[in-house]
Amino acid sequence: MALVFDSADDINMWIANPGSKPGYSHLVEYLPRSKQGSIVFTTRDRKTAVNLAQQNVMKVPDMNEDAAIQLLQKHLVDPDLVNNGPDTKALLKELTYLPLAIIQAGGIH
Repeated sequence: MALVFDSADDINMWIANPGSKPGYSHLVEYLPRSKQGSIVFTTRDRKTAVNLAQQNVMKVPDMNEDAAIQLLQKHLVDPDLVNNGPDTKALLKELTYLPLAIIQAGGIH
């Protein structure tokens, strides 16, 4: 079982910094601790990744446009919608080629 936190980019939200108010809690304090599951963080910020996962950091390469189009097409109810090249490319650019965002944009079927 895994708990996923997507776009965990703000390190100050997760971990206390030296200037934090006394008694002010950060989210890392509320994370479950168990050997029966995993916590996965996605972030674009390497410093945040290292602070949250220590040595368990994986770099995922950016998705290229062709792979992004294929992923979108796979998750659309009407796969022919990707045939409108300019609109498809504009959408993928807006989604910054992030796989989870592309899947969500395609909708659940």
